[in-house]
Amino acid sequence: IFMLLLLTINILIYYQILKNNKLIKLHEIAEVNYPYKTSANDFFILDKNTAKEWGIEKEYLKPVIRSPRQLKGIMVEQKDINEYILLVDKPKSILRDENAHVLKYIEHGERKKILIKKGKTIGEEVKGYQNIPSFKNKTFWYMFEKKKPAPILIQSMFRNRSDIFYNKCNAHATHNFFQIMPNSEDDTLLILAFLNSSFGEMFIELGGRYLGNSKPSIRAL
Repeated sequence: IFMLLLLTINILIYYQILKNNKLIKLHEIAEVNYPYKTSANDFFILDKNTAKEWGIEKEYLKPVIRSPRQLKGIMVEQKDINEYILLVDKPKSILRDENAHVLKYIEHGERKKILIKKGKTIGEEVKGYQNIPSFKNKTFWYMFEKKKPAPILIQSMFRNRSDIFYNKCNAHATHNFFQIMPNSEDDTLLILAFLNSSFGEMFIELGGRYLGNSKPSIRAL
């Protein structure tokens, strides 16, 4: 009964706050978007040993955070990063002219047998990542639209923790996060502080979008 009463009070406070005309929506002061969704993390996300093994050039490797579980606090620092995302922006003809080592890794991916894990063709096996449904219609299957790393990262779905992260080291992220890019740098710490406050948690809890049995997503704010 106590918990039900507390929830009712929180909801009443929430709707009372919403009536305040000084409030603004997050999308009015920041851009909220998805970072990279690779559809093939086992190819595009590399640990340091794998990258070294293939001799992949540093220009094609950017630090990446795959999961909130990698992070111990709300500050994302270089010491937390132990993986790279492969970001290649050149066709194979140019890579071949440059004798780039990354080309060997790409061609290895094109010969590998891949088991489809999602979608209508789940369970089927294809030869090469270029033939999985997500990439079949792309001119260069291994290229992505360039995205800037954002100073604020928020989990795409909340489960056991509700931290909002300060991406101090400018790492890229996977689709397990949303990126928040403030319109003004001066607003970064203010947004971060609010979202990590009890008020911010309440707004996410009551105004977020639920999927299945998981906790809310910021997608709806």
